[in-house]
Amino acid sequence: QSQQTVNKLDSETEQLLREYQRLMQQADYQEAYNTELEHRLKEQEHELEQLQQQIADVQITRLHVMPLLRDMVDGLKQFVELDLPFEQEARLESVKKLETLLASGTTPLAEKFRRVMEAWQAESDYSYQLGTYRDTATVNDKTVTVEFLRIGRTALYFQTLDGEQSGYWNRSAKQWQILDEGWNRPIRKGIRIADKQLPPELLTAPVDSREVQP
Repeated sequence: QSQQTVNKLDSETEQLLREYQRLMQQADYQEAYNTELEHRLKEQEHELEQLQQQIADVQITRLHVMPLLRDMVDGLKQFVELDLPFEQEARLESVKKLETLLASGTTPLAEKFRRVMEAWQAESDYSYQLGTYRDTATVNDKTVTVEFLRIGRTALYFQTLDGEQSGYWNRSAKQWQILDEGWNRPIRKGIRIADKQLPPELLTAPVDSREVQP
């Protein structure tokens, strides 16, 4: 009976030892886990600080970008008003839409920025394009339907639909100036080239030398 008691105590002692070892292992694991959590917590705190700084930077950027965009739209409007009067009504309408867009509280800042940049790019592209369109012009106090020919931003011409009268926009006088009949054929050729009805070639057209910068 004593031996059985001793064996039983040995078994219980061994079980207690294994339980102690298991608990110690768990304690070591828990300590390592706690250390890892602390490390991750510090990293997240650092990331949070960075995000908060980025948010602050974005807010500062918004404060600077919105006035810049408004200035750019105002400048674009003035530019169109002082530029050659080609498709002016449509271009001013585009500026008006930009003003409405900037006043919107639901449109993201990135979208506002993109649209303003696109508008300025479109205006810049006009400088390198040969274009034509049909509209009305007031010539000698009469409103007539004509074909317009635009050579970049260098010159703007018109020709009546019957091809009998041509003219160009006089910047200094801010009005249309009638050309001699001899210019009807070159202006017509320029219109056809712009419409891709003829292959590109060197154009001869009148330009007010006072308007051309050296």
